[in-house]
Amino acid sequence: MEFTSSNVIQAVSQFYFSSDQKPQVHTWLTKARVAPEAWVFVWQLLDPNQSPEVQFFAASCLHQKISKFWHEVPQNDYETLKTKLLEKIIEYANGPRLIFTRLCLAFSSLVLQTIPSMWPKPVSNLRETFSQSNFPNVSEYNLCEALIETLTVIPEEFFSVYLPQYRKGVVKNYLSNELKDVITLLENLMASSPTNMKLETLKCINSWAEFGIPLHEGEELIVHLFKMMQNSDLFETAADVLCAILAHPDSHRFPYTVQKLLPHVIQLQPVLKRAIDEKNIEVCSIICRLVVSIAETHSKLLINSFPNGDDIQKQNSLNLMYMVMACTGLPGYYPVDETCSELTFTFWYAIQDELVELGSDADPQLMPIFREIYCKLVEVLLTKVQYPPDQEYNSWSTEQKEQFRCYRHDIGDTMMYSFTILKDFILPYLWSVLNNSAQATHDVQWQVFEGIFFLYSAIAERVELSEKTYLPALLNFLPQLTFHHPTLISTTLAMIGSFAEWLNWNPDVLQSVIPMLLEALQNPEVVTPASLALKDVTKETRDHLPPFAPQILTACQNVLERKTLKPKELTRMMAITGHVLSVLQFQEIMLYLDKLISPQIQELELLAKEEPSKPIWEAINQKLDMLSWLISTINTEKTDSEQSVSEEAEKNSKSNQPNPVLVIMQHIAPILQSILTKWITDATVIQAICELFRKALRVLMDGFAPIAQDTFQILIHICHTFPHSCILSLAKHIILMFHHNESLKSSVKELLAVLTSQSLALLQIEPYRKVTLKTAIS
Repeated sequence: MEFTSSNVIQAVSQFYFSSDQKPQVHTWLTKARVAPEAWVFVWQLLDPNQSPEVQFFAASCLHQKISKFWHEVPQNDYETLKTKLLEKIIEYANGPRLIFTRLCLAFSSLVLQTIPSMWPKPVSNLRETFSQSNFPNVSEYNLCEALIETLTVIPEEFFSVYLPQYRKGVVKNYLSNELKDVITLLENLMASSPTNMKLETLKCINSWAEFGIPLHEGEELIVHLFKMMQNSDLFETAADVLCAILAHPDSHRFPYTVQKLLPHVIQLQPVLKRAIDEKNIEVCSIICRLVVSIAETHSKLLINSFPNGDDIQKQNSLNLMYMVMACTGLPGYYPVDETCSELTFTFWYAIQDELVELGSDADPQLMPIFREIYCKLVEVLLTKVQYPPDQEYNSWSTEQKEQFRCYRHDIGDTMMYSFTILKDFILPYLWSVLNNSAQATHDVQWQVFEGIFFLYSAIAERVELSEKTYLPALLNFLPQLTFHHPTLISTTLAMIGSFAEWLNWNPDVLQSVIPMLLEALQNPEVVTPASLALKDVTKETRDHLPPFAPQILTACQNVLERKTLKPKELTRMMAITGHVLSVLQFQEIMLYLDKLISPQIQELELLAKEEPSKPIWEAINQKLDMLSWLISTINTEKTDSEQSVSEEAEKNSKSNQPNPVLVIMQHIAPILQSILTKWITDATVIQAICELFRKALRVLMDGFAPIAQDTFQILIHICHTFPHSCILSLAKHIILMFHHNESLKSSVKELLAVLTSQSLALLQIEPYRKVTLKTAIS
């Protein structure tokens, strides 16, 4: 079908008003938009008598042709095209608005394509183009509207229009040089225009701000924008424009002008306070967005004002930072009551980052000032991090709860940054709040304690391991807690886990925290955080675990016997067991293995005999995963960190008692072979078994020799039956470990021969496996 005006009109009508063959019609219209014939039929489609759908298609088509296919237009036709397009813009000045805007977009694209030949001074030229001398029959208002709309979309169109690279730089340079004329023009328009035209003018300024308005040239305009915020109809739009100008990346080049403008920002302080008191969230959000964007962009300027500025500049900087803090501490709960306090966190990071960068070069008067600010910030964060009452929290949607969780995480990060500045001040403050809350005569809600413990967790990595005053007081205080709320208990347990490394250096406190962890382990509501914390503590404090080993292992046995744990909780229980067993004597290890692990092995043996099914598959993989975690965490050797692997292996071989890991592997090896008889073609099961052997090999090193022969045979059997990539890593390590062993040389050769033959066979069938097999062979 030819691309004629009548055919296009018919296709547009069919697309909008008929469901038949819509995809095919859309495809045809897409081709029509880019066809050379479009330069002809668009003018017929822009006839006022056509339907709005047809008119809009024509305007969009014209924009696309000028923007992307300008090379099709002969230079002699530039002026004709410009004249026809201007006539259509004026014709549609009274609406429909959507078509008018699209035509202005097309005209802005034409302007960009013909700078500087037709528009040596774009703004002045456009102003002259839309003058009444050229359109005597058009109202001044309509001409002004067309000028503003065209100016507004020029910067937007610049970033999407197709221009050769060399032209892009030329055009941008011309537009940047026009900023001063744009500012002058728009200032004049704002001074004498009605409200709706002022709104359009503000949008135009916002668009040109993308090029970075020089603050020293736009100072009067910016002051006028602050005044416009007094008009409720212009309040939000004016604030958006100020954000775009004052937070532009280039604005830092004008520190003197920024300092001059700060009082205008601070004059919004009473407006913000009134909005907070009246719970006007919309106004709060607008002011917060403006204040935070300015403060964050000019964080370095704020810091430098203290050593280098006068008293007024120092006070202005302080006032601006406290305005940001007011935004951080907006009343209510995020994200239900307010949604903009999170915007402030990047500012607090930026300030901390600037201070850290100064380092020893920082002026001595800076840190006391910012310590006071950040102390107040911690007070605010302690309030904002707290959960709402249960009834309110339970009414939140899943999405709101997730947003709150992420928000608390951001507060934790902000707290960690604060520690960089506060250092020795933060622990006394948190302990003071905790102690005062515990001794308060009135009822203190559990949320207060939970918030304090959350903030402690956030700074755990920054606290010195030698801290001997406040952390012992904190952790010894915990058993006194009388609250039983699951969320409070979970956060308390997470906090204990976060200080696991510190506990290794301060083992006296273990007598306070271990009983708490074991008690929590018996509580199904908090078994997850309890197992996480206990795993971390037992991993970091091995040397100090012997007095607590019987209690911990008995608690693990009780929990395992309940058979209510989730898969990840089960694997953590095995890790805890492995860490604790590592500190016992061989006879004690065997005793506890019999109590804790034998039931698991017996269950695995029964599962191996069952016919394959989804539940059996899940159960087998779970048991194998549990055993892998146990084996990887048992380490009965106590060697210096500098001791070489070979020295450790030699020490293992000379030990009078077998390694517990070897005992476990010898016990389960026949069961693993039994599992393979039914599951050898299942990749997940094969991978779990290989991972089990790999971890055992890593722990035992040369001590793996007693089960090496069986392992070689298992690998050969798997490789013959189901040559899966998961065997390659294990095969590589076991060959490297035992290739020198005379009794195993035949097995090593057999495994290498099978790997090679299977690899070559697979390469013939599936060449894309070449990289994996090449790695294995190497």
